[in-house]
Amino acid sequence: MCYTFFMKSYFEKYSINISDEKLDLFEKYYNLLIEYNKKFNLTAITEREEVIIKHFVDSLLGVDNITGNKLIDIGSGGGFPAIPLKIMNDQNEYVDTKDLDVRAMAQDLK
Repeated sequence: MCYTFFMKSYFEKYSINISDEKLDLFEKYYNLLIEYNKKFNLTAITEREEVIIKHFVDSLLGVDNITGNKLIDIGSGGGFPAIPLKIMNDQNEYVDTKDLDVRAMAQDLK
């Protein structure tokens, strides 16, 4: 299965416009999430389709309603919703108060 197509179809189903470049970042994020999850147990949801729906899409459902350019994510785990929001809008400043393992994973996306 082409996961990029699957991912894009779910984003579009929920009216989330996404570029191919951002899809590539979400693919990279998924791979890092699975890698880091083996070390730090960040999420119980690891199947690709479930991660796309329950983590990526869910994190972005209200993205069009966010105003301002500074947001804080207080300990929701696995980098959600801060990392998906940052992928979608890298102009905003996101402060993530989570553990160093999640911040390290976010840095690996760059």
